[in-house]
Amino acid sequence: MIAYEFPLTAAGGVMRTVKFCKYLPELGWEPHVLTPKCSTVTTRDSSMLGELGQRTQVHRTRGLEYERLLARMKNASWGGRMGRALEWRLRGMLERAAVPDAKSYWAVPAILRGISIVRSRGVDLLYSTSWPFSDHLAGLMLHRWTRRPWIADFRDPWLQHYNYGPRSERHDRWNRRLEAQICQRASFVVSATALANKAMQQAHPELPPDKFITIRNGYDHADFNGDVQPDDDFSIVHCGTFYGSRNPAGFFAGVDRFLEHHPEAQSHLKITCIGTQLDGAFAAPTTKARCEFLPWMSHEQCLRRLRAARVLLMIQHTESKVQLTVPGKLYEYMASGVHILSLNTQPGENEGLLRDYGHATVLQDDSPQAVAASLEGLYERYGQGGLLPVTQTDFVKRFTRRAATEQLAALFDAALHPDRAGALLPATGRDQEVVPCAC
Repeated sequence: MIAYEFPLTAAGGVMRTVKFCKYLPELGWEPHVLTPKCSTVTTRDSSMLGELGQRTQVHRTRGLEYERLLARMKNASWGGRMGRALEWRLRGMLERAAVPDAKSYWAVPAILRGISIVRSRGVDLLYSTSWPFSDHLAGLMLHRWTRRPWIADFRDPWLQHYNYGPRSERHDRWNRRLEAQICQRASFVVSATALANKAMQQAHPELPPDKFITIRNGYDHADFNGDVQPDDDFSIVHCGTFYGSRNPAGFFAGVDRFLEHHPEAQSHLKITCIGTQLDGAFAAPTTKARCEFLPWMSHEQCLRRLRAARVLLMIQHTESKVQLTVPGKLYEYMASGVHILSLNTQPGENEGLLRDYGHATVLQDDSPQAVAASLEGLYERYGQGGLLPVTQTDFVKRFTRRAATEQLAALFDAALHPDRAGALLPATGRDQEVVPCAC
């Protein structure tokens, strides 16, 4: 399992791989995870290693992280202005050569270490997961050199992603050529949403449709054991980082408008943003509400705060292709049973999931008027003793990490035994790829 994002790194993509590793041994597969010793991601969380059993082995290799090298060169006391100029020129040269992304230099030691692991540990199958897409570059080369079947898992789309922006036409050509090779050589290509799966099929019509599989993210039922007492306050919690078009300005403007009409709510309303790095365009807002902006915390701590909230906030991106993605936290939001307030919700799988969840307020924009009106209704329910968590429905129970891992294990079996793929593939849940909603 080639995964640049893996504990001790704390990032959104870590959870999918960790939960696969947790449940794969129960399904007859022993994971060997190939990951860097120390990535350039500054946020760390060692607690997720406790999810891994003894049958999961983690192999850490040195990475050629040029960002760290350049930072040292820039700050070197001997360099001065010359060192900074050299760093600037070298950075441009390395970035131009980095395809598909800045982590492509990690792929080189990953490939060399991967060959050793495959040969010495009797590895039967390869699996790579992105982001970064360099993980698939390593998977492609290992597949060619070891002849092992290979699964390429796209946690988010690549060329179809809403923020895809190649640095040049040449980089665009290289990226398209590399994605085509990955899809052609992999036994199966996995996407995390049905719409992303469909977009990938449309981008590669020359390939058989049954090569493309949807395995959704989800929640781990073991993370939701035990009861959590709801907050006494009218508490609103947001988990995740604000970046790009995911901007909280409209929400906080709506909060202030709500408090202007309901000043008595000021003593009850409390807003918590967890894991939010507010800098630059996202400076801490000036608002009349009580707010706390907390740094990244362990997954267990985050879930406890999430489950105790009265409202969970989701601020969606606004780009046109955002409907191809579903934030992984949405499944844990739904598993908590807490009411969800979703802003900038475009038609697509996000909207369908929220409406089928049923315990959500779904807004298509983040205008202060709409936010304030929604908060008024939610505050009224809070005052009447409502707005309490609901019991998990059969719809929510479909999205467990255990069920997703069962799909992946069946896919591994089909890749390893292609002669029996027809009998094995129905277990991957193709009939469940499309969420039963008006997406």
